[in-house]
Amino acid sequence: MSIIKEWSTEKKTLESKGQKIVYPEQKKTAKWIVRLFKKKNLITLCAPPQWGKTGVSLYVSFKLCSAMIDPQKVFFLTGMSDLSWIEQTKERVLPLWRKNVYHRNTLHQFEDEIESLKERNEDNNILLIIDEC
Repeated sequence: MSIIKEWSTEKKTLESKGQKIVYPEQKKTAKWIVRLFKKKNLITLCAPPQWGKTGVSLYVSFKLCSAMIDPQKVFFLTGMSDLSWIEQTKERVLPLWRKNVYHRNTLHQFEDEIESLKERNEDNNILLIIDEC
């Protein structure tokens, strides 16, 4: 399934529950981040708890996959070892990204994935979303 179709399906599912995949303020912030990222800037988004950083990261990932990143090469990481974080994150991300969610106790698996990409010469243009940094 294409990233656009998967995004659309997830959006419709959430809207049927009265929710949004991304809210207007998150989208505005995400567009700003994408513009900076395309200029080769490294971005750190700092905001209070429950502000919507995950929504921003989802929209950034979606937009970058539409332009320059293979959707299979988007990874969500945290240094925390909280199992509830990993489950919440897997629930929030698009289905195709759920296998790419790693926390402190699974970072060795992420390292193996990156090594595999290197072996196949596919390690360029990956996107790392580091949560709770």
